Formats: sequence, C-alpha cells, structure tokens
Amino acid sequence: PSLQPLVRGWTMLGDLRVMGLLSLAVGLWLLWRRQGLQLLSWLVAVAGMGLWVRFIKATMQRARPLDGLVHEAGFSFPSGHSAGTAAIFGMLAWLVARRLPPGWRAWVFAVAVLLALSTGLSRVLLSVHHASDVLAGLCLGLGWTALVLWLTDRVEHGGGALRAVQAEAQLPLR
Repeated sequence: PSLQPLVRGWTMLGDLRVMGLLSLAVGLWLLWRRQGLQLLSWLVAVAGMGLWVRFIKATMQRARPLDGLVHEAGFSFPSGHSAGTAAIFGMLAWLVARRLPPGWRAWVFAVAVLLALSTGLSRVLLSVHHASDVLAGLCLGLGWTALVLWLTDRVEHGGGALRAVQAEAQLPLR
C-alpha cells in the first residue's frame, strides 16, 4: 500500500499520451536530423506496435483482472503498456547506441530493458493485467522491434530483395 502511489506514477511511463509525446519528439528529432531511414523505422515500429496490440486485443477479448487498483477500459491481452515500452524503448536504445562508443551500448540497452520490465511489472502490481498479458506484450514488443531493426539493417547494408529500396531510403529528407 505504501508503494502504490509510486507504482501508479511509474505505470504512466507506458501511458498512450506519454508514449505518444515521446514518439512525436523522437520523430521530429529524426526529421530535423534528416535521418530518413531511421525515421521510417521509428514510425513503422511505433505505429505497427499500436496496430498489432489493437488487433490482438480485439481478437482475443480477454477480460482484465477483477478489482484492479487502477480502472482501465478495454481488454487485457496483450498488455499495451508492456508492448509499447518494449518497442519504443528498444528503438530509442538502438537510435542512441548507434551514436555512442561501443562500451556504452550495453548500458543503454540495459536501461531500455529495465524500463520496459518495470513498466510491465507495475501493470501486474496494480492488478490491471495478468502476468501472461505482460509477458505477451513484452514478447510482442521485442519481436516486432527485432523484425523492424532486421529489415532496417537489410536496407541500410543492402540485402537481397530490399536492395532496390536502399537508394530511396538512404536519401536525406529535404
């Protein structure tokens, strides 16, 4: 009970409004830096994650746990907070780590993992999600982000069928 205000505050990290503002800020920063491929990857990762969560929630229609400490509307599976933080902080870690010396990269990814895991844990502690909802959300966010980054790497370094897209994607935004 004494930690409840802290957990309620922490869970806001994965709130749609907070994630939306962070996504907009990063998107504008990438646009300003004229990082076309990274901006495209960011948009696909963030928007795609939102679409996947909506689709799966509508398909599964799992009810939330009864008597949650925070009232949430909608379905429970998968946890959108967990999926969103895994995708957004994973992408943000990738963007930051590319610009850092190799010795700092592991720390950046460790912070991203810690933020996503702790946000997911807050959802379980507040009884808004089942643990399986959070685990599924984290896996979904990680899997989607890994796919987006793999495709980005293929475009960036020239890969098979994506080679034709490379020239277009590498042009700086004007």
